[in-house]
Amino acid sequence: MLNIVLLGFMGTGKTSVGQRISEKLQMSMVDTDTIVETDNQMIIGKIFDRYGEDYFRNLENAAVRKASKYTNHVISTGGGVVLRAENLNLLQENGLLFCLKATPEEIFERIKDDSHRPLLKGPNPPNKIRHLLQTRQVQYQRIEHQIETTNSSIEEVTNQIIGIYQSASSPPQP
Repeated sequence: MLNIVLLGFMGTGKTSVGQRISEKLQMSMVDTDTIVETDNQMIIGKIFDRYGEDYFRNLENAAVRKASKYTNHVISTGGGVVLRAENLNLLQENGLLFCLKATPEEIFERIKDDSHRPLLKGPNPPNKIRHLLQTRQVQYQRIEHQIETTNSSIEEVTNQIIGIYQSASSPPQP
């Protein structure tokens, strides 16, 4: 079975929705950020602080390579996975890709109390969110299935993704 791959900016619901899909479809779930942290025995914030973003993106690519070999999994990715086309190509080989989206305001509301977001350190996180969304927009738009999460519950988003996945996974009817 194909993997369900959840992509999108931080705070769009990838982990929460992924967990719910995993429960409903009885599929294993893996998170590329967790793979990075486990394989390197260091949280992402420390990796960023100690080695920088480029180094982290290389580790993230290794995590994507590992996750893309799985079958019948829900794969939740870090928000910057789209920055390397190779990552999307790897994930698409054995997965159906979904881009979860939300407004910058909604993203900020969802993550404002989370201190584990290294890209949002510093002044004016809402502006940083808008800027990062804008710079990644082209990559996010390349993903076939676009799912808006701003005014939707986890259950609504989950059901929408499951419906698309089941339609795509079903053999065509004669």
